[in-house]
Amino acid sequence: MQWLLPELPWARQQRLKAKLNQPGESMIEQHFKLLKLCDELSLYVCLNEPGVSKDEEHPW
Repeated sequence: MQWLLPELPWARQQRLKAKLNQPGESMIEQHFKLLKLCDELSLYVCLNEPGVSKDEEHPW
């Protein structure tokens, strides 16, 4: 009756990762860095008016 026992979250993640053809950790890290860059660039563009001087940019 193993199906009655709750599965630990990390065990489920490991089981699902093994079934999927998932990219390696380095590829995930690279994509995450690219996502963060795009997010920060988007925020910069949205929070600053065009032509604003460096002194008047939104503070980070």
